[in-house]
Amino acid sequence: MFQDVNFDGIQNNGEVGIEAVEIDLTGIDSTGHSVSLVAYTDANGHYSFTGLAAGSYQLFEVQPFGYLDGGDSIGTVGGQQRGTQQGQDLIGQINLLDGDQGINYNFAEIFDNHN
Repeated sequence: MFQDVNFDGIQNNGEVGIEAVEIDLTGIDSTGHSVSLVAYTDANGHYSFTGLAAGSYQLFEVQPFGYLDGGDSIGTVGGQQRGTQQGQDLIGQINLLDGDQGINYNFAEIFDNHN
């Protein structure tokens, strides 16, 4: 989660993270149990979900006040892109096996100077 100053959807040097943004993870694990977790971004705009069982998940960003939606980036698992853009602030079909670790599932935001 970061402020995308140049509107390219990539966090470049000088583009700061956005703190306290809610990220929701939902899905179904491999045993058929529903999963629903919430994380908040830290001062650098980072968030994490740990200890997830194998399953299929989606991430949703609650739009932070004072920002307009920018581009979302589908991250990688084991160096390969995994997931699909499902809509504004929603990345879905993130299929994980036990022990998989996803990185760089990012949500870019544009500062709304009209607020």
